[in-house]
Amino acid sequence: MFTRTTKLYIFLAFVGLVVLTLFPVIGEAQTTQPRPFVGRYQLTMGPPTSANSSITGLTGSYDLRVELRCDGWLTTEVMDFTMQTATGPLPRTSARSRAWESMDGRGYRYQLTVSRGNQIVEEVDVKAVMAGTGQPGKAEFTKPKTRSVDLSPGTMFPHDYMLFLAEQAAIGQNFAGRTVFPGWGPGKPLSYAARMGPPENTPAGQTNGLDAIGASVYWPMEMVISDPATGQSLLKQAMTLRADGIAGSYLFDYTTFTMSARLAQVQALPLPKCN
Repeated sequence: MFTRTTKLYIFLAFVGLVVLTLFPVIGEAQTTQPRPFVGRYQLTMGPPTSANSSITGLTGSYDLRVELRCDGWLTTEVMDFTMQTATGPLPRTSARSRAWESMDGRGYRYQLTVSRGNQIVEEVDVKAVMAGTGQPGKAEFTKPKTRSVDLSPGTMFPHDYMLFLAEQAAIGQNFAGRTVFPGWGPGKPLSYAARMGPPENTPAGQTNGLDAIGASVYWPMEMVISDPATGQSLLKQAMTLRADGIAGSYLFDYTTFTMSARLAQVQALPLPKCN
């Protein structure tokens, strides 16, 4: 059954990975600065996973804008997609989010609105701050309801975890796991675990704008995000991440169906002029 929560997690899967594109893998053979960019991904049904799935097709688009500002990174996302079933299409789902993360990794702001047809089905608005290295923090939600969540020492925001992941890939490690607070889903810290494969060369002749940006190696990666209290998997996803920080593709596995996102067009954005 395709539930409201599943629809939300489909979008949220991108939110977690988008931050990853902000911090490229930097190694001795690949010295690349984080690249602000704007891109569009084409959404389609992925490889079948179950003969019992009620989802028979999926089409849509995902627009991503990653800006480097003087105080941090700002990511704006717009996703629109329609899923097909044997009895016809489901109402179109639209999701819009903004995520800001400070350069030092201590400040975080996340806002999300998801609608189905003309009805808003989910809203999230949260600010979070860590007191300092090795110190606790706190997250303050105003949507979907007002509440506070304590963050234990060592909890990362997506910024820090993805930087850690990139660093591990750069030195040849194949696993990186940490506790991360993304703000979405159950609205509490979650377990992030990623496996990274060896680097490969991006094929030449790309017509989506990657050739204009420049050649780069990429790393195949797989990530599982789960609830640390129950061990339940919330998201499983695979991706190809270039050394310049641009992801060429994503694949999201929801057990009964998969969603594929492939980069259709990308363009580099200018760097900010800061004092």
